[in-house]
Amino acid sequence: EYIRNHYDVISIGRWWSKDEDTQKPTLCAIINVDGEQKTLIADCKFRGGKLDQGALKAFVARAEMIQDVPEKKLIMFSVSGFEDKLLKKAKAESITLVGPNEIL
Repeated sequence: EYIRNHYDVISIGRWWSKDEDTQKPTLCAIINVDGEQKTLIADCKFRGGKLDQGALKAFVARAEMIQDVPEKKLIMFSVSGFEDKLLKKAKAESITLVGPNEIL
């Protein structure tokens, strides 16, 4: 819902890979945005605690593997929020964070 309220969405798809540490399948959403030469890449987490820098690092690494798309814009969703270090790192890297207040 957040994406549709903030962007003019053309299509939404999925991109699967394996987590480098756990080797478990992991998913990123890929959203094409009309009127902009951007592709939104989103990661949604439903964990019990706030996300840390490790979660952000893993997301950025997965997003870098996605090729042949217009300019990438990263968005990370978390129903539990984000640790302070992650907030600072995401701001420095222009990554949008969407926490529980915007989701729920």
